[in-house]
Amino acid sequence: MKKLSSLIILVLAAVLLFCFTACDFDPSISFDRGDRSASETDTGLENDSVNGIQLNKLPAPSGLYVETSGERFRWHPGSHETGYSVRIVKDGSTLIEYRPASNGKSPFYYLPELADGTYILMVKANGDGVKYADSDWAFITHTVENGGGTVHEHNFGDWTVTIAPACTEPGLEKRVCSEDPSHIELRSVDALGHDWEWVVTKPATETENGIETKICRNDNSHTDGTRVLYANVTDGLEYILNEDGTEYSVSRGTVRSGAVIIPALREGLPVTEIADRAFFDSYNALTITSVWIPASVKNIGNSAFHTCAKLKSVIFESGSGLEHIDSNAFSNSGVESIIIPASVKVIGLAAFVACTGLTSVIFEDGSALNYIGERAFGYTGLENITIPESVTVIDPYAFRESAKLKSVVFENGSKLKHIGFAMFYGCTGLETVTLPVIMESHLGSVFLDIENLIIIYV
Repeated sequence: MKKLSSLIILVLAAVLLFCFTACDFDPSISFDRGDRSASETDTGLENDSVNGIQLNKLPAPSGLYVETSGERFRWHPGSHETGYSVRIVKDGSTLIEYRPASNGKSPFYYLPELADGTYILMVKANGDGVKYADSDWAFITHTVENGGGTVHEHNFGDWTVTIAPACTEPGLEKRVCSEDPSHIELRSVDALGHDWEWVVTKPATETENGIETKICRNDNSHTDGTRVLYANVTDGLEYILNEDGTEYSVSRGTVRSGAVIIPALREGLPVTEIADRAFFDSYNALTITSVWIPASVKNIGNSAFHTCAKLKSVIFESGSGLEHIDSNAFSNSGVESIIIPASVKVIGLAAFVACTGLTSVIFEDGSALNYIGERAFGYTGLENITIPESVTVIDPYAFRESAKLKSVVFENGSKLKHIGFAMFYGCTGLETVTLPVIMESHLGSVFLDIENLIIIYV
């Protein structure tokens, strides 16, 4: 009987030796520092996937420690695990790995007799694979001296990086005891997270838009979309952030001459307005020749380009979102022709008054224009114009003294409800007007002092 007992002991020792030498430590293991504190009401559950099925990932065990006697490695119990797996690691190699087949829910593990040195004691909660997935590994370091399991007082140096943290992956740091370099302590380092910035990845040229890409400062292989970098954005413009901090208005700043290109974005926020009196030229000192307006601009403010005598060309980006051209926006300017975006709803009082060189006004197809203000196109060089069917109100003197105007057409299906007093006053060259028949009894003095006029009702 005594010989049989000896034989059993030898077999167990051989199995233990095999575990010590055959199992390697996997450096890719996900782990948590096990001596962290945790709220009793915090489940810590995360989503995980096994074979395409979404499971709740168990929280890593917490409250890890070794009893003073060195006999047991312990931790706080959880509530959904089927058991625990334990690893004992030394010098990068797994000495023991324990995962019970069943009935392994006790929150402790009896440590074998360990030789002197520093060990990493690791534990994770095992899920059932149906509703719960295994947790990450949690760990502590444990030092054995004189073969007795006594915790050694270390003189550790500074922490150094072993695995650098990435944007979405934690890192690992270690520090070494100066008394015995074999004694090492490890700790996890939080993932960095993304730190985005806009970077020019294709520079704009004088004729071609460029591209900006949202790139992570921590890892430039991580990107999060692109945006247009508009060509030739004019330097020196002044931008004012609105009260909500969500969008900008723009004015001339130090710009005095040449072609002006307004950007769609300023520091990542849209430029939605050309401010009141933005390029107002009270002393005829500006020599701005053209302006390019991005689709982001919704409003051109009062007197924005008033008296810009050298301004000949106004170009709106395709897909413009412009809604309002306010009072005197281009009055007394040198604008010669303009295509009004379909999105414009209001053309305000005297918006183009006294633009004597303005010979062509075209409204884009599908125009949403509803209102044309008093003297909006007074004293211009217009020869003909077609009014969109969407217009319902035209105020008095809208085309006053535009003596070269010969033909006015209201589109079929016109929704016109109100036509202002003396709308064509002084339009001595007017020959034909095509009006919706519904307006026949509402003309009053619309055509005051105009002779030989032919009115066509449709």
